[in-house]
Amino acid sequence: MSTFSCAFIFVLYSFCSSLTVGLGYNSPGFLHNSLDNSGEQEWTGRWFPDKPGDARGQKTIVVSTKDDDDGASDFQYLEEPPGQSMMTSMINPNCDTGKTNLAVDWPNSPANYTCSAFLRKYFWPNPNLPAIIHKSFIPMAYKARHVCMNEKIKYSTELPTFGPHRAAWPRYGEYKFVPPQRWLHSLEHGAVVLLYHPCAHPFVVKQAKEIVKSCLFRHVISPYNQLPHDRPIALLTWGWSLLLPDIDNELMVKFIREHALNGPEGISKDGQYDFELIEPAKFVTTPDDTGGLCPKYIKLVNK
Repeated sequence: MSTFSCAFIFVLYSFCSSLTVGLGYNSPGFLHNSLDNSGEQEWTGRWFPDKPGDARGQKTIVVSTKDDDDGASDFQYLEEPPGQSMMTSMINPNCDTGKTNLAVDWPNSPANYTCSAFLRKYFWPNPNLPAIIHKSFIPMAYKARHVCMNEKIKYSTELPTFGPHRAAWPRYGEYKFVPPQRWLHSLEHGAVVLLYHPCAHPFVVKQAKEIVKSCLFRHVISPYNQLPHDRPIALLTWGWSLLLPDIDNELMVKFIREHALNGPEGISKDGQYDFELIEPAKFVTTPDDTGGLCPKYIKLVNK
């Protein structure tokens, strides 16, 4: 081997050695740690967005978005045309009575309110996750269109908080299932809609129902299998949603007090739709809920 070759090999070896020392690759246990992640590596830099496992440091994540500009989004932003008949006059056999042709929105499928036992383990409450508050972009002068039963309604999101809906709105209370084409009208009237995944933990669901029922008359409660497995509880108001991984009394009450009764149509009267109604809502303070929200949780007022 020539003198030049030997010199080149020596220089290359020296460079590689210094590189491994600089990166820590020749430190004791490096090979073991690279294959075994059971021990936590010490990191003194910054995490983005959060250090793993520290998400609970943020109680909530607030998101504000506008729907994508696609066909469904265009439909979602459809407004009541000028000169359109009043909503109540559309509640008739030629448009919508809340009693007939209901399969257009929901064919009465048990899949919407039942859970396969093997799926429940994926919906276990996780108190280490933050809740998510979402605010939808709604144009200032937007007026949602009331749609007759001869036309299907589609939405650009799995969890709409505004948009076209049926003319006949639900009676307030708890249901076996209510399709979004109905409960969106409740949101427009200032109601709170509680949705829970059918696979959510029964105790968590029970607590959520108790909170909503004790807060206001204007509420609709329904299972909804489009909720994510890590946040299977949702509170909705007009333009707002709160997705929860677990029960949080303080956060739920705060959300209701801040966003309930703010729909563009402040109507407290019961509706015409009551298919699969389990338990009608009861008055909490006054029939129009103006006597106060969540009086049972008065201690949380100043928190």
